[in-house]
Amino acid sequence: FYKQHDKPKEQMLFVFNKDPAHYDTWRDGLWAALRILARNFTIQYLNVNDIVVAERPPINYHVSPGTFKFILGWGAFGSPTDYFLTQLHTVHQDPHPKALCIGGNAMPPHENV
Repeated sequence: FYKQHDKPKEQMLFVFNKDPAHYDTWRDGLWAALRILARNFTIQYLNVNDIVVAERPPINYHVSPGTFKFILGWGAFGSPTDYFLTQLHTVHQDPHPKALCIGGNAMPPHENV
């Protein structure tokens, strides 16, 4: 065995918004990429499908610094996932690195192009 197999896997948080009724049919490139990432990370999944962005709800989710190597979100700009990550970063000042996977073509809503 290689030395990396002796080390515990680092944690990753995957935040998404998907109707639970469609979990069984999700089989795209991101799904496959997560399976590859799972070889090296323990992935915790968090579905924020219940967030209604127009209501601007408070996010009551706190993460201790150093819990995750990074937080990866999947959703469009303005989606529940985007809202959750933004709130986590700006309101709760969460220090974890974050990224948002965007399907399709989109311009960030705050940029003038």
